[in-house]
Amino acid sequence: MLLIPIGSAGRVLTFDVTETHACDTCGEPREFELRLRYEWGSLFYLPVCVTERQYQLVCPVCRHGWLIERRSGEAMLGGDPIPWRHRNGWMVIAGIALVVGVAIARRYGAI
Repeated sequence: MLLIPIGSAGRVLTFDVTETHACDTCGEPREFELRLRYEWGSLFYLPVCVTERQYQLVCPVCRHGWLIERRSGEAMLGGDPIPWRHRNGWMVIAGIALVVGVAIARRYGAI
């Protein structure tokens, strides 16, 4: 039986971007911090693709807040802050598979 190591991991990114809102929990105006929580799937211990992402505005005192739309979060940051290797790691695996496939085909005279 062939075992393929498949897994997942996650990360929370914080940014120096804030917005002032009235906190429903604290009852006072606060500078809500923007953060991004995301998870990615992995294959052979290499990140393959992002499986979940949440942009959040969080109160720095009570840690309550709310989710915001992806477009709004990325507009506040000026782009997608998730590293390329986490978003598009599947391209690396596809490239390796292509190279191995061509090498095998050449070895056995198919090419």
